[in-house]
Amino acid sequence: MDSRGLWMWTSSSVATGVVIGVAVSHFLFAGSAAAQKNTADVITARAFHVVDAAGKVRVKLLAKPDGSAGLAVMTAAGTPSAMMLVAADSRPTIAFLDSSSTLRDAISVTEQGDLTMNVFDKKQQPAAAFVMSASGGPAINIVDKNGTVRARLGITNPQSADPTETNPSLLLLDKSGNGFFKAP
Repeated sequence: MDSRGLWMWTSSSVATGVVIGVAVSHFLFAGSAAAQKNTADVITARAFHVVDAAGKVRVKLLAKPDGSAGLAVMTAAGTPSAMMLVAADSRPTIAFLDSSSTLRDAISVTEQGDLTMNVFDKKQQPAAAFVMSASGGPAINIVDKNGTVRARLGITNPQSADPTETNPSLLLLDKSGNGFFKAP
């Protein structure tokens, strides 16, 4: 293909792309200006329920009298699947549930400012936790079926009250929570 043919092909391709882009934009966004004219700037309520085409509640947004607030996304069967909550004391949590509404994972910020991600078993017992302390020290805790921490890996000293220590460590604990192996 000579330079004139290449120029014609490029121009034709760009023009086709523009036409398709305009058509898709019109299809996707047609009527949005009319919808904006009839849209209220602020809607005030204590709760909203968003329903699907069959009338089933799929999303709940609510503010409780105690000062807490939450957003729940429901499955087609009407059970909660994911939730975002802010407690009355302003602590945020994002939670994920399985198909039987069992809590399986929660990400939250503690009162001390630590970020935690807790993984739960089918009985909603803690199984593992990732913690990023407010001071920056990460740690992973493995928990047994009785809720006892059995292993801890972190960039902290698990025996110290000083969370700013930055020593990598591994601690293995027995079923009573007593350490039997520590490195370093």
